[in-house]
Amino acid sequence: MLNLTIALGALLVSLLSFSVAFAAFRLAKRQDERKRPVLVPYLMNGYVQSSKDKKDRVYSFLLSINNPSDSDNALAAMELHITYKITTETQVTTRLRSSSSVEDVPMPPSEYRIISTPARVDAHQTLTGWSMFRAPAAILEGAAIESYKVALFDTHGIEASITPIMVQELP
Repeated sequence: MLNLTIALGALLVSLLSFSVAFAAFRLAKRQDERKRPVLVPYLMNGYVQSSKDKKDRVYSFLLSINNPSDSDNALAAMELHITYKITTETQVTTRLRSSSSVEDVPMPPSEYRIISTPARVDAHQTLTGWSMFRAPAAILEGAAIESYKVALFDTHGIEASITPIMVQELP
Protein backbone atom coordinates (compact mmCIF):
# COMPACT_ATOMS: atom_id res chain seq x y z
CA MET A 1 0.00 0.00 0.00
CA LEU A 2 2.83 2.38 0.85
CA ASN A 3 4.45 1.66 -2.51
CA LEU A 4 1.19 2.49 -4.31
CA THR A 5 0.89 5.81 -2.46
CA ILE A 6 4.49 6.73 -3.28
CA ALA A 7 3.95 5.78 -6.96
CA LEU A 8 0.76 7.87 -7.19
CA GLY A 9 2.57 10.80 -5.54
CA ALA A 10 5.44 10.49 -8.01
CA LEU A 11 2.93 10.36 -10.90
CA LEU A 12 1.23 13.52 -9.60
CA VAL A 13 4.56 15.36 -9.30
CA SER A 14 5.53 14.16 -12.78
CA LEU A 15 2.25 15.40 -14.31
CA LEU A 16 2.61 18.75 -12.56
CA SER A 17 6.19 19.10 -13.83
CA PHE A 18 5.04 18.22 -17.35
CA SER A 19 2.32 20.90 -17.18
CA VAL A 20 4.77 23.57 -15.99
CA ALA A 21 7.35 22.58 -18.64
CA PHE A 22 4.72 22.68 -21.40
CA ALA A 23 3.56 26.17 -20.32
CA ALA A 24 7.19 27.37 -20.28
CA PHE A 25 7.70 25.90 -23.77
CA ARG A 26 4.63 27.74 -25.14
CA LEU A 27 5.81 31.00 -23.56
CA ALA A 28 9.31 30.62 -25.03
CA LYS A 29 7.81 29.84 -28.44
CA ARG A 30 5.64 32.98 -28.36
CA GLN A 31 8.63 35.11 -27.33
CA ASP A 32 10.65 33.64 -30.18
CA GLU A 33 7.86 34.42 -32.68
CA ARG A 34 7.72 38.03 -31.46
CA LYS A 35 11.45 38.39 -32.17
CA ARG A 36 11.07 37.21 -35.78
CA PRO A 37 11.62 40.20 -38.10
CA VAL A 38 8.59 41.44 -39.98
CA LEU A 39 7.56 44.68 -41.70
CA VAL A 40 3.88 45.47 -42.22
CA PRO A 41 3.14 48.08 -44.93
CA TYR A 42 0.00 50.22 -45.13
CA LEU A 43 -0.86 52.33 -48.18
CA MET A 44 -2.11 55.81 -47.29
CA ASN A 45 -2.14 57.43 -50.74
CA GLY A 46 -0.88 56.82 -54.25
CA TYR A 47 -0.72 58.66 -57.54
CA VAL A 48 1.13 58.82 -60.85
CA GLN A 49 2.10 61.82 -62.94
CA SER A 50 4.33 62.66 -65.87
CA SER A 51 7.69 64.30 -65.33
CA LYS A 52 8.12 67.86 -66.61
CA ASP A 53 9.89 66.69 -69.76
CA LYS A 54 7.16 64.01 -70.35
CA LYS A 55 9.84 61.33 -70.77
CA ASP A 56 8.99 59.48 -67.58
CA ARG A 57 6.04 58.58 -65.39
CA VAL A 58 6.62 58.99 -61.68
CA TYR A 59 4.65 56.82 -59.25
CA SER A 60 4.36 58.13 -55.68
CA PHE A 61 3.00 56.15 -52.75
CA LEU A 62 2.58 57.41 -49.20
CA LEU A 63 3.42 54.39 -47.05
CA SER A 64 3.32 53.61 -43.37
CA ILE A 65 5.71 50.76 -42.53
CA ASN A 66 5.19 49.18 -39.12
CA ASN A 67 7.59 46.87 -37.25
CA PRO A 68 5.42 44.96 -34.72
CA SER A 69 8.23 42.59 -33.65
CA ASP A 70 10.50 42.83 -30.61
CA SER A 71 13.61 43.11 -32.83
CA ASP A 72 14.93 46.16 -34.63
CA ASN A 73 14.77 45.90 -38.42
CA ALA A 74 15.60 47.97 -41.47
CA LEU A 75 14.03 48.60 -44.83
CA ALA A 76 16.73 47.55 -47.31
CA ALA A 77 14.96 48.13 -50.66
CA MET A 78 11.63 49.10 -52.22
CA GLU A 79 10.38 48.06 -55.65
CA LEU A 80 7.30 48.78 -57.70
CA HIS A 81 6.11 45.84 -59.79
CA ILE A 82 3.92 46.94 -62.71
CA THR A 83 2.15 44.12 -64.55
CA TYR A 84 0.80 45.07 -67.96
CA LYS A 85 -0.10 43.64 -71.36
CA ILE A 86 1.67 44.84 -74.49
CA THR A 87 -0.43 42.66 -76.80
CA THR A 88 -3.54 40.65 -76.09
CA GLU A 89 -1.44 37.61 -75.21
CA THR A 90 1.82 38.99 -73.81
CA GLN A 91 1.94 39.91 -70.13
CA VAL A 92 5.03 41.64 -68.71
CA THR A 93 6.03 42.63 -65.19
CA THR A 94 8.47 45.50 -64.76
CA ARG A 95 10.34 45.89 -61.48
CA LEU A 96 11.35 49.46 -60.64
CA ARG A 97 13.65 50.44 -57.77
CA SER A 98 12.66 53.38 -55.63
CA SER A 99 14.19 56.80 -56.26
CA SER A 100 15.49 58.73 -53.29
CA SER A 101 14.66 62.04 -54.97
CA VAL A 102 12.66 63.17 -57.94
CA GLU A 103 13.42 66.82 -58.65
CA ASP A 104 11.18 67.45 -61.66
CA VAL A 105 7.93 66.24 -60.06
CA PRO A 106 6.16 68.46 -57.54
CA MET A 107 5.58 66.81 -54.19
CA PRO A 108 2.11 67.12 -52.71
CA PRO A 109 1.79 69.37 -49.69
CA SER A 110 2.59 67.02 -46.85
CA GLU A 111 4.59 66.77 -43.66
CA TYR A 112 6.09 63.49 -44.87
CA ARG A 113 9.39 63.23 -46.70
CA ILE A 114 10.70 60.70 -49.23
CA ILE A 115 11.85 57.42 -47.69
CA SER A 116 15.38 56.61 -48.80
CA THR A 117 16.74 53.12 -48.34
CA PRO A 118 18.20 51.74 -46.21
CA ALA A 119 15.94 53.06 -43.47
CA ARG A 120 15.94 51.93 -39.87
CA VAL A 121 12.65 50.70 -38.37
CA ASP A 122 13.08 50.04 -34.66
CA ALA A 123 11.05 47.49 -32.71
CA HIS A 124 7.39 48.51 -32.30
CA GLN A 125 7.95 51.67 -34.38
CA THR A 126 6.48 53.01 -37.62
CA LEU A 127 8.20 54.72 -40.54
CA THR A 128 6.00 56.95 -42.70
CA GLY A 129 6.90 58.68 -45.94
CA TRP A 130 6.70 58.80 -49.70
CA SER A 131 8.18 56.14 -51.95
CA MET A 132 8.90 57.35 -55.48
CA PHE A 133 9.39 55.22 -58.59
CA ARG A 134 10.42 56.50 -62.03
CA ALA A 135 9.20 54.54 -65.08
CA PRO A 136 10.38 55.51 -68.56
CA ALA A 137 7.28 56.41 -70.59
CA ALA A 138 8.55 54.31 -73.51
CA ILE A 139 8.17 51.13 -71.45
CA LEU A 140 4.50 51.72 -70.69
CA GLU A 141 3.55 53.29 -74.03
CA GLY A 142 0.50 51.51 -75.45
CA ALA A 143 0.39 49.10 -72.52
CA ALA A 144 -2.72 48.05 -70.63
CA ILE A 145 -1.74 48.12 -66.97
CA GLU A 146 -3.28 45.27 -65.02
CA SER A 147 -1.84 45.60 -61.52
CA TYR A 148 0.66 47.29 -59.24
CA LYS A 149 2.54 45.88 -56.27
CA VAL A 150 4.83 47.77 -53.91
CA ALA A 151 7.37 45.29 -52.53
CA LEU A 152 9.45 46.06 -49.45
CA PHE A 153 12.55 44.04 -48.57
CA ASP A 154 14.12 44.07 -45.13
CA THR A 155 17.75 43.35 -44.29
CA HIS A 156 16.92 39.66 -43.82
CA GLY A 157 15.62 39.38 -47.39
CA ILE A 158 12.02 39.01 -46.24
CA GLU A 159 9.50 40.59 -48.61
CA ALA A 160 6.39 42.43 -47.47
CA SER A 161 4.10 43.81 -50.15
CA ILE A 162 0.98 45.83 -50.68
CA THR A 163 -1.18 45.96 -53.80
CA PRO A 164 -2.67 49.35 -54.66
CA ILE A 165 -6.03 48.73 -56.28
CA MET A 166 -6.26 52.14 -57.91
CA VAL A 167 -3.58 54.75 -58.59
CA GLN A 168 -4.83 58.28 -59.15
CA GLU A 169 -3.41 60.05 -62.20
CA LEU A 170 -2.42 63.68 -61.69
CA PRO A 171 -1.83 66.14 -64.53
